[in-house]
Amino acid sequence: MKGRWYFLHIPKTAGTSFRVALENRFALDEICPHYELQPLMAAHRDRPQGWRLYRGHLGYNLVTLLPFSLRVVTVLRAPEARLLSHFRHIARDPHHPRHRLVAEEGMALEDFLSDPELARELTNQQARQLGQGVPRDRLQAMLAASDSQQEFARRYRAAIPADEASDQADLERALARLPALALVGLAEELPTTLARLARLLGGRPPRQVPHLNADPRGERPAFSRRLRSLVEQATWADRILYEKARKLFHEGPPSGWPLPDTAVSPLETKALEITFDQPLEGEGWHQREILPGVGVIRWTGPGRRAELELPLDPARGWSVALEVVRWFDPRDPARLKLWLDDQPARALEARPLEEGAGWLIQGRFEPRWQGGAPRRLVIETPAIHAEADDGRPGGGRRQLGVAVRAVRCRAVD
Repeated sequence: MKGRWYFLHIPKTAGTSFRVALENRFALDEICPHYELQPLMAAHRDRPQGWRLYRGHLGYNLVTLLPFSLRVVTVLRAPEARLLSHFRHIARDPHHPRHRLVAEEGMALEDFLSDPELARELTNQQARQLGQGVPRDRLQAMLAASDSQQEFARRYRAAIPADEASDQADLERALARLPALALVGLAEELPTTLARLARLLGGRPPRQVPHLNADPRGERPAFSRRLRSLVEQATWADRILYEKARKLFHEGPPSGWPLPDTAVSPLETKALEITFDQPLEGEGWHQREILPGVGVIRWTGPGRRAELELPLDPARGWSVALEVVRWFDPRDPARLKLWLDDQPARALEARPLEEGAGWLIQGRFEPRWQGGAPRRLVIETPAIHAEADDGRPGGGRRQLGVAVRAVRCRAVD
C-alpha cells in the first residue's frame, strides 16, 4: 500500500461507508485532517511533505494543486438516485444554506430545479467534480486571495461557469480520467466495491457491509412531465459518465491488481494493546472520534456485533480487556458478550476504570490448539441505540452500541 491516496468523495454516493473502510487502513497521523481546500492548502505550508491519505468533497482540484502524485479512488451513483438523495439531504441538514428554503418554506424539487442558480447545486455533480479543469496558477490565485473556505467557494463559484458548454468540457475530462483512477466504485455495487478496495490496499474483504450515514429513504416524488424533463437536464452528463463507469466496473479490475494477502502470522508476544489511532483490522465499527479528555475512540455499530482481528498465538490462553468509555444505557457495559473465534469468554467481569471514566470489561479464553491466525475477537452489545448526530452536518442518525478506547490482550498460562 505505497504512495499517497485520495478519496475524491462526491456527495451522496455511499461515500461515508467507503471513506471509513479506507481510513481503517491508515494510522490517524497519516490522514489529512482537513476536508476543505482552503484550510488544507494553508496547512501544507507548514507540512510540505503532506499526508498519506486525503479525503473530502475536494474534486479533481486537489490533484491539480498538490505537488506530488496521488492514487485517486472514487464512488459513483446512478444519477437520478444521487440527485434525489442530495435534495433530501438539503431538506434534512439545518446547516445547509438552502435548508430553510426547502424544509421551512416547502420548496419542491420541481421549483428548485427550475431556478438556474439553485439547480446548480444538484446538476451533473459527478461529472463536474471529476472533470474539474481549472489551471493550478488560477486556483492558487483564488486561494491566496481567500481568508476562509467560504471566501474561496464564493470566488470559485463566481469564476467558474455552470452551463452546458462547461459541463461538456468537464464530462470529456472526466471520461478521459476514469481509466487512470486507482478504483472507481459504484454505490449500487457496494459489497464488490469494498472488496476491491480491500484487495487494492492489501486487506481482507468485509464479511458485512455497513451502511453508515445512510439516507433515510423518503418517498420518490411523483414525476410530472416537467419534473422528468428537469431531472434529465440536470443529469445528462452524469448519465453518460455513470454508464462508462459501470461498463468499466463490470469488466473487472485490471490483471495487474495485487492478489489479496490473507496470511497473518501471530506475533511472538505475551501482550498486545490495540488503540484506535492505529489501522483497524475488523468490521462493525464507526469512524474514529477524538473525545476531549478521553482520547481516540470508536463506537460499535451499526449492528450489535463488532469484530477485531488480533494476531494472537492460538496455542496460548489469553486475557482480553476492553476499555468502554461511553454508552447509552448504564446497564450495557456489564451486559457485553465477548468471543475469541467461537469461544465465549470465561469469567467475564466488569469493573470501573481507575480514573472513573468508564468500565473495564475483561474475560479469559482457552488456547485454540488447532492453530491458525489471526484470532477474531467479537464484541456483542445488548442493544443498539439511535443518536441524533449533532457533530456532523445533516443531522443524520447513527446506530450506536458502546464506545471503546482500547483493547488489551495478555497471555495467561
